[in-house]
Amino acid sequence: MYLQKTYLAMRRRVDLFIVTNKIKTKSMETKLKKGDIVRIKSLDWYNNNKDEKGNVTVTGYSCSFTKVLSELCGKCLVIEKVEDTGDIYLNDLPYVFYEWMLELGKYELKPLDITKNSVATNNPFIFNAAKKPISVCGVISIPLYIAVKIQETPKFQPFQKVLTKDCEEGMFNVWRCDLFSHISKEGKYFTVSGMWDECIPFEGNEHLVGTKDDPKQ
Repeated sequence: MYLQKTYLAMRRRVDLFIVTNKIKTKSMETKLKKGDIVRIKSLDWYNNNKDEKGNVTVTGYSCSFTKVLSELCGKCLVIEKVEDTGDIYLNDLPYVFYEWMLELGKYELKPLDITKNSVATNNPFIFNAAKKPISVCGVISIPLYIAVKIQETPKFQPFQKVLTKDCEEGMFNVWRCDLFSHISKEGKYFTVSGMWDECIPFEGNEHLVGTKDDPKQ
């Protein structure tokens, strides 16, 4: 009887170890792939979550989001490689990123007409001819491209309560209450107050009003 209990106890520990490892592995899986354009989370996110050493750390991940990486906050980059471990490499940067360091959603590059748009080297959405962000590499070469967020087709109704905000930093980069109108062919959201880059339902996201935080999925 003693041997049987010992065997069962050991078996439970082995099963627990296997299940725990499966959960850990699954948590590091990502749907992101090489060539995807993503955006690093905002400087506000970093400042609100960093510890006394200036790092943002998540249990189960070997690398932290450091003060050095905070210089890339808000910038769009191209995924060069995704490891089976969940490690993500962006452009030619010698750093390891994880999905939790990135904003929700992906972007796509569209040609930028420089005759109609001004080009600032600190604009995090503009890429050069080599498909590299000029705000990181500092090299401007034509043709230029602009990163536009890929919008999932929402099922909003006219006059539905929503929250809206723009991507670029500024007074319109916080969630505000609005009423939905329609979506343009370019993927922009129109409400009774104007045109916006992002739009989410008000219900379930009330706590985001006045913040830049990402909605929970």
